[in-house]
Amino acid sequence: MFYDVDMDSTSVTISSDAVKAKTGKTWEDWKIYLDKAGMTGKTHKEIVAYLHAKYHLGSWWDQMVTNSYEKMSGRRVVGQTAGTDFQVGVQGIFDISPNIAWSLITSKEASQIWLGHTSKPVLCVKESYITDDGTTGEVRVMEKGSHIRLTWQPKGWKKPSTIQIRIIPQGDSVTIAFHQEGLPGENEREEMKTRWIRVLNKLGKIVNRS
Repeated sequence: MFYDVDMDSTSVTISSDAVKAKTGKTWEDWKIYLDKAGMTGKTHKEIVAYLHAKYHLGSWWDQMVTNSYEKMSGRRVVGQTAGTDFQVGVQGIFDISPNIAWSLITSKEASQIWLGHTSKPVLCVKESYITDDGTTGEVRVMEKGSHIRLTWQPKGWKKPSTIQIRIIPQGDSVTIAFHQEGLPGENEREEMKTRWIRVLNKLGKIVNRS
């Protein structure tokens, strides 16, 4: 069982227990703490740098905590980063273990769903790829059981975006999250949001089939 969620509501859809397990604080704790730490008037980049230096949460959680803090503080326009680029995140909750979720995401069948058809269906760190539709990129990180990060640049885009896929344990279930940043505009954001929702639906069908 799973459901689709836009990660612009991250603070709600990733439970306080899950964020506390990963970062040591709940969403509400982070709001109180960052207010007390004087982050109210700081820029997005300054908050991320502070979290990185103080807590070493990792780049994804640095961004998620900062984004959530900005949304709870009423500072963030939906989908737009601190610069001119856009981002989008979609996630689903699956009643499977983290190990099964990792095996699913890295399988040939699933990777062709979320990445596209390539001549090398097995992903490796520092490996470049090109899909049948001409999308190019490079795998930057593969942390077994946790996350994948890669660049992703379709034909016609002036620069690559970055995709992160996260597996986040939540009790007896896991959240599989797709987060993409560096999108050139609102139209591309909506296009990719639709894509990731379809990907999660297709992954759900694979899980239900098993």
